[in-house]
Amino acid sequence: MHQAGAQIDLDKLQLVIVNQRIDCRTRDDRPLYARVVVESDIRVPGDHEMIVPCNLASDWGKAKLGLLEPIDQGMFSQSSILVARGLVSTGNVTVHVKAMKVGREDRLLKRGTVC
Repeated sequence: MHQAGAQIDLDKLQLVIVNQRIDCRTRDDRPLYARVVVESDIRVPGDHEMIVPCNLASDWGKAKLGLLEPIDQGMFSQSSILVARGLVSTGNVTVHVKAMKVGREDRLLKRGTVC
């Protein structure tokens, strides 16, 4: 079995698998993904997991479900916080993200931090 890494090009709104580029837009030129951001300041205790209330940073249009994929960079990864993949309802105002702080120190996540 051949394993291939995949990347999302956020500038061009494309999924890149090996040398193939797949557009991530609907027919009416809307993106097929959205950023998820922390709803309000929240402290994540060290060596604990918790549900972090987040908001969709953009409209997913008519999509009813979305796949939550953690980003490899940003405040979460720099703070030793792991984010679980999951299926979320895009119709809800709040998206619940399962997060775990690795290590003993607590971390404060500020409102608007990208998950």
